Amino acid sequence: MAYEVTKRIKGRDYRYVVESYRDPKTKRRKAKWTYVGALDGDTVRTPVARARKHVTKDDVIAAVAKLLEFRDPEHVTVAVIAKEAGISRSTFYRYFPDELKAFNAAVLRICDQFLLSLPELDNSVRTAQEARATFHRWCEARFRLIGRQRAILHAISQGYRGKMPLRLERSLLAVDSLASLETFLKALQGAGIAAMPDAAGLSRAILGSLVALRITPHFIRSEYAFFVPEFEELQAMFERAIFGA
Repeated sequence: MAYEVTKRIKGRDYRYVVESYRDPKTKRRKAKWTYVGALDGDTVRTPVARARKHVTKDDVIAAVAKLLEFRDPEHVTVAVIAKEAGISRSTFYRYFPDELKAFNAAVLRICDQFLLSLPELDNSVRTAQEARATFHRWCEARFRLIGRQRAILHAISQGYRGKMPLRLERSLLAVDSLASLETFLKALQGAGIAAMPDAAGLSRAILGSLVALRITPHFIRSEYAFFVPEFEELQAMFERAIFGA
């Protein structure tokens, strides 16, 4: 249902159209006010038309990803997302049923960007020295990038708790990196540079340890900080497992 309303502001009359709608989340009826124009007697002066950018679903995902980089999900509501993206709440609901789906899509995009930022694991290395340098560079870059991805850290540390449960449809962060690292280690085995009983198992251990080293300080007590290894200590353990003493 829609009806017109005239409001007097500082001695001048302005015409609005008020539309009633039901919020899909709260199921409560709300009113949306749309400005029509200023009144000149009984005539509405048509406001100057302004070109408005069409906001796509990708634009909304980008807005959510930007918000999650400096806000916790608890403070990222549909209203906040709509304001950041420059859309109405009804437009947001046209793309996503709720903010959780938007969070999931945003974290997937952040994961994609994360993977594109990683240096490549070159499988053509010929010496142990080259292999060590390549492996160290890749692990360090991954470790530092994870630390800068607030949304990823939050999603991993919270798991299925909190407002942003980790329910990724495809975890590129885990799957692609795991395959890449396993291929690299097997290439080292084939070249006789390294000898390890289980390249696949070691790959999972390395990736899991790098993530754990980043997220552990977020929820442990200060007295247990002594037991959390530094990156270089962990890296030395990885290299002993791959290349031996």
